[in-house]
Amino acid sequence: MCSPYAPTAFSPGTPSSGLASASSFSSAASCPSGGSPSPALCSTLLFRSFPRFSGRFSRSRLGSEQKKRKTEEHDGATDFDSGPLSSGSIFTVIVGSLLLFDILRSDLYEHRKLLGAFLLTNAAVFTGWRAATAAGSELWQTFFMRNFVLCRETLTGARLHTFLTSCLSHKNTSHLIFNLFVINQLFRLLSVDLSDGDFLSLFGLAALCGGFGHLLVSSRPVLGASAFAYALLWTEATLHSREMFRILPIPFFPVTALQLVQVAMCIEAGMAFLARRVMLARFPSSPLLRFAQGISWSGHLGGLAAGCLYSWYKRRVEGDRSWQGFWGLCRTYGKSDWRFTWQDLKTSTTIFLLECKILLATSDMERTVIIRHLDKLRLQKELRRQAIARGGICP
Repeated sequence: MCSPYAPTAFSPGTPSSGLASASSFSSAASCPSGGSPSPALCSTLLFRSFPRFSGRFSRSRLGSEQKKRKTEEHDGATDFDSGPLSSGSIFTVIVGSLLLFDILRSDLYEHRKLLGAFLLTNAAVFTGWRAATAAGSELWQTFFMRNFVLCRETLTGARLHTFLTSCLSHKNTSHLIFNLFVINQLFRLLSVDLSDGDFLSLFGLAALCGGFGHLLVSSRPVLGASAFAYALLWTEATLHSREMFRILPIPFFPVTALQLVQVAMCIEAGMAFLARRVMLARFPSSPLLRFAQGISWSGHLGGLAAGCLYSWYKRRVEGDRSWQGFWGLCRTYGKSDWRFTWQDLKTSTTIFLLECKILLATSDMERTVIIRHLDKLRLQKELRRQAIARGGICP
């Protein structure tokens, strides 16, 4: 979940390269004060600030006239630049769909068919967004905006289903692929622990907590499955806190699931600080601040809160002790985990430098000594990782 920049950044004549990977839209969608907002008005006003989706959309070519729509000023509708889908985006959708169909028909993932349906639904809604934009159909664009975007005005019109449907909707390719990749990876790790009922319950709770979390602090419409991804991350940390991950693009930077939640909380706190209007007013040209403005940090924290509530319910109400307390895990493993990460990072860096040194070795004896040292460091690193994975504490 995230939010784009100020409305002025989205005029049809401006390029969309500065847009963040977002899942919500500009505050220009807010209905005028003193009036009674309606879903139709919300959808119409959203057109004013609705940014172009990811991928390259065709702009007006030299010698051709740009299409214009005649609309009334009080409706707030303006020109909407639509164009054909980029070949890269089409290829991404095709490959992603083939992968999902493969998961659905595989005997290995029979118990994950519900997850496959979830991933496929996200891809289908995204394709619908893109097709409606490419065709320039205001009817279908309005349909998607009214039914797959969460905003305060749609709630006034009793469209409560948008809490759920907005979590099945993405506006750009990178946001879609990243969210689905994270959700697929986390659910693969949790597939033995979570039943279909757990999956649906956690999704519904994450949609509600993430939606309310965003609407409490922002009037901007929002969409995206990020809250659900964060809820699964919290669940993974409480069920398998010793699970090891690597943070890209640093392949030798290992962290546990517990550390990932800690990192996520720190990042969202930083986004909350950077997203303040006073920061953007002081540094209007900062790309980092504009990116922070496009992130629904409160929606992400709402997803973490959903994971926290669900794990508390499973542990305290149902009495399942395999769901451990997050803060107790932090007290037990917090310092040790980060000490392990630091030691592993130093060892991996030393190994990389020694591997480079082998290429410059001038004799077989020198090369043999370096290789023995490398083997010793790799063994130490592997033993340390195994100890952490078994629940040990790094000295």
